[in-house]
Amino acid sequence: RANSDGEISGVIEEISDDAFVINGEKYEINSYFKALGIKLSPGMSYSFLTAPNGSITAISGSGEDGILYGYLLGFNPDKTFDKSPMVRILSSSNQKQVYELADKIRLNGTVVKNTHSDIELKLKNGEYPAYQLIRYKLSDDKISMIDTSEYASDDWESAEKKYMGDNTLTKFVDRVSVNYRSNIGFGVPNVSFKGSVIFSVPEALQTNANAHYDDELFSVISTSSLANNGKYVADAYDFDENYIPGATVVYKATGGKTTESPTDSSAAYMIYEVTDSLNPDGDNAKLVKCYSAGVYSEFYIEPQVYDTLSDSNKIPSVGDVARFTFNAKGYINGIGLDIDYNPESDSVTIAYGEDNLGTGATAYLCYFGGRALSQTAGYLTIKADNPPKNSAANSSNIINLAVNPSSRYVLFNKKTNKVETGSSADVVTAIEGGAENASLVVCKATYYYVNTVFVYTD
Repeated sequence: RANSDGEISGVIEEISDDAFVINGEKYEINSYFKALGIKLSPGMSYSFLTAPNGSITAISGSGEDGILYGYLLGFNPDKTFDKSPMVRILSSSNQKQVYELADKIRLNGTVVKNTHSDIELKLKNGEYPAYQLIRYKLSDDKISMIDTSEYASDDWESAEKKYMGDNTLTKFVDRVSVNYRSNIGFGVPNVSFKGSVIFSVPEALQTNANAHYDDELFSVISTSSLANNGKYVADAYDFDENYIPGATVVYKATGGKTTESPTDSSAAYMIYEVTDSLNPDGDNAKLVKCYSAGVYSEFYIEPQVYDTLSDSNKIPSVGDVARFTFNAKGYINGIGLDIDYNPESDSVTIAYGEDNLGTGATAYLCYFGGRALSQTAGYLTIKADNPPKNSAANSSNIINLAVNPSSRYVLFNKKTNKVETGSSADVVTAIEGGAENASLVVCKATYYYVNTVFVYTD
């Protein structure tokens, strides 16, 4: 819902770089919000403040009285003339932050000075950080409150009545083995992950707390990062009246499910938008919006292969061209990222030799990318940036390509990200408009015969 005070509340359904879809309506994100670097998850409910033009500019509130979940990564108790003791935290928005302690803080309900020995006892483990989930509050960008966890009894009914509504962080599940079911977002037998902030920590931490761990091993994840039928060890905190935890910790090993490779005859899709969304199973997933052969399509990436694809740098972005494989549900489970478009340099990188993409000009599937020099009926001449092998390019990388009369022209507008069908008339050649205005084109060819021309337009 939106109200007259410049506030929007509701469930985020899709997240893109420039907008959120909230309760079915699209809201732009302005530069002030982007500068905050906050990472949100689809399927969660948030309240936002809006600017006079209706764009989202900030999050309204931060949980109960501004209290946040975080994972403690480090503590320096030293106080100097101009610096207070410092705490390093992984925030629930997946940001690694360093904060000073306020002069006085509320530690587990008791007000103490920031040099009090109890703080170090709670936040240090000898020479190591006391890695743990905490709740904290900021005042003037300094930490004014820290709650460390208490462990509830095994009697969840009495624990719920005793602890519910208390500001004390309460652990109800401690390092329990669960089997994750993606269709219900549940770790069998007793941990619900849906609606919970999920902190992923090193698997070794469950048995070895007496060590230093790289900050990069800690992150906030969504349920899409949990493999269906995957076995994990988990903690759960702060049950509500329905025994849904406010925060969970997963001791997670690296690595993921293997992926498929598209064939050289798989359709090539031009990408015009990639968002975070909920798939039909209710899991957080990437939604890829794309265009091929005159048809606009939307495909979800299978959550269980997302990490593997991301680690291989195969998650497509706007302006890229990719081929896909699909599982039985129609979710993407393999990606051939053929063309990687760089908007900063207005150039492309072609992934020769990967995922059944040919390396030579006469392969069944090959691409030629560069600036359009000239065109006549049946031919397009380009100055290639990185031509494939055996392309008959001269020392200047000038290639003359035969264009099929039935070839498709796909236009990508670099300003609006709009993709549509075009024609050869949309190609600006160096002869017509000068070298500085020549269109960036990528020609998809079969046995050196062009069947699709991707044109990047202004």
